[in-house]
Amino acid sequence: MKRQVFWIVILGFSMALSTCEEGCTPVTECCNDDSPNCPGFVNDGAWRGSGTFIQDVALPTVGTRESILDNGGKPYYQMCLGMDSGEEASFAACLMEAFPDAFDDDADDGNPDALNRWERNAWCSETVSFWHYQAGIPYPSGYRNSGWLLGWQLVGSNSIRLFYDTDERGRWIQDDIMNPSDIQLGINAPLPGAYMRIVGLDPGTNTWVSDDDYPRHSLMVDSLTIYMDGATGRILDVGATFLEGNSGNRVRNDRKLESIYAYLPGGDEIFGTKNGNVGKIYGFGIDRDADGNPIYDPSRIDTILLMRIVPWQALATRDPWWEEVHAPNLPAYRAYARQVRNGVQVSASLPGFDWKGVPDDKAITWAFEASRLKDESQPLEVTIDLLGEHPLPIRGILLEWGDAYLPQGYQVLWAGDDGRYREAPVPQISIDKLDAKPEFRLPVPVVFGQGEARVRFVKLVFPAGAFRQDALLRSISFSYNVGPDRDGELD
Repeated sequence: MKRQVFWIVILGFSMALSTCEEGCTPVTECCNDDSPNCPGFVNDGAWRGSGTFIQDVALPTVGTRESILDNGGKPYYQMCLGMDSGEEASFAACLMEAFPDAFDDDADDGNPDALNRWERNAWCSETVSFWHYQAGIPYPSGYRNSGWLLGWQLVGSNSIRLFYDTDERGRWIQDDIMNPSDIQLGINAPLPGAYMRIVGLDPGTNTWVSDDDYPRHSLMVDSLTIYMDGATGRILDVGATFLEGNSGNRVRNDRKLESIYAYLPGGDEIFGTKNGNVGKIYGFGIDRDADGNPIYDPSRIDTILLMRIVPWQALATRDPWWEEVHAPNLPAYRAYARQVRNGVQVSASLPGFDWKGVPDDKAITWAFEASRLKDESQPLEVTIDLLGEHPLPIRGILLEWGDAYLPQGYQVLWAGDDGRYREAPVPQISIDKLDAKPEFRLPVPVVFGQGEARVRFVKLVFPAGAFRQDALLRSISFSYNVGPDRDGELD
């Protein structure tokens, strides 16, 4: 049914383009089935918040909800694609509809060539990524750092767990180190702003199961209540409230756990059941600053002096998939992250382009002055050296241009350590009939193949005449393949 509706809208959009030649703007049309100008679009919740702590960014978005399509509407454009206004979301929707082959957004087609960011899928992890991006925690671009992870949007809870297990700005707290007899906030227990992952557990084998057997879910701790022994000062138990996306198809802040330990594998409480499996807390992620200190709002911790016994027992669990796929490679991930902690290398074949890093739409952008290039007979080649093959396979990159202009006719190539370049097709996207504005991001997804590329070098080649006017490359985001990683909605 989704595809049938899609093609009807495409026909309507083609009609809008012909009309726009007479003066209207297609941004006012209902594009991509579920954009802000479509009937039924729900605009609840703020497009963005601001403040010192991540809750200041997250709380204004409470109430944001799906509309029109499953996993669609405002959360898709805001949480998944990073749009922070309805106007930009409408433009992006029309761009995607005009060039459907460039933006493969069908989560069910099994296309390994797609950059999975465009899929309309469960959006709980994407919401946590969006909040980190807007808040600039733990890096100015959220989860994106200066070297090993060149992309703020982490698609899927497994990707977020991998960040906290790998990056020096993160600390991962697995369920098996959490013990109510020795509670240390930020070390083996969460703090406000911490990431929390829920996974299904097979109670017969104490084994964490796949997403097909129980939906995985991402949340963020909003506030803590600690129960303390007034005589000794020892913390006896921890309760928490949460912020989360894709829970009942919306962003909400009304989930409360009286004791987080009751929801661990050794506790009595569960989040739900499916196929005989039970939902349990899998672990927490702590954001840290450059000095290794946890980032949190201390005003969101309440202390209650109360003697309390937690019904809990130590219980060893196993995650066979993680143990097979990522655990053996964690030393390599961490070594690479340390190697590139000061950034990767960027070089240009022509003088005057002295960029100090990969554009991130925050501290770094690449400006191309047409007047500087108009008399050059040689192409401008810009090379990104990741200082070694990235330990994760790379699906491709997303170029985001600005200033309402897209250059044409350039190439993107990639290579491994061997330096043998392969060309990745660049979609020929035009904005001539769309009402682009300088502040809009103009996305161009470039796919490297079957999602298994081992990449060290990425080269952008701009031939003479590629720039008819000045251009601004706001961001280059890498899409990494961490393996099967599909979340689900949690009521």
